Amino acid sequence: LMAFMLLHSGGDLTQSIRQALVCPICEKTVTPPVVQCKNGHLICKFHKNSKCPTCRAKFSTVSPAVFNRILNPLQHMAVSRSFSANDATTTRKCNHPGCSQKVPIGDDHELWCGYRPTVCIFDDSFHNCKWIGVVSRLPRHVESKHSGMNICNEKAPSTIQNVSLDELDIIKHTGWGFSNGSFFWLEVENNAFKHTFTFKVTLVPIKKIEG
Repeated sequence: LMAFMLLHSGGDLTQSIRQALVCPICEKTVTPPVVQCKNGHLICKFHKNSKCPTCRAKFSTVSPAVFNRILNPLQHMAVSRSFSANDATTTRKCNHPGCSQKVPIGDDHELWCGYRPTVCIFDDSFHNCKWIGVVSRLPRHVESKHSGMNICNEKAPSTIQNVSLDELDIIKHTGWGFSNGSFFWLEVENNAFKHTFTFKVTLVPIKKIEG
């Protein structure tokens, strides 16, 4: 961080810091806790998919503690200023573009909002999909462009159609499913060199899960 500040001086410093802390998906200052890809790009944690939307690199498993420590007090300062500007305000507009809903201050609506930005993870050499949109339109996108990769649906939620013992020689297999009103990604990876088999399911909520 010190090296970054030394490279930017004068009036450019504030602007450079702001640009470095912008989430590439929501295009706003990243909200702690943040995650970081292996090439150093930051992103809001609740926008995280399997790959960085900027460079398509995998995300680091190490939490960027320094950035989180810097961003936490800045976030509290911003909230304090908004309260002092209008102490009577008890609701606010959702920050996600396209959503007009007003929610109580402190509500977790934005974690479940259907207008959350997301990306399609079918970006491998076989599909090379660069779709970026909101989570509420993600099911329609995959049904239209990647219908053959569906592994689970409402009628047969326990059926896995595209993963079998005959396919274990495939280095990586990506699928999607939609069950009980929730969308999820399935990633299966077989590494013959490391003798490992990885089965990863990533839930992408379309709406708030009750209970």
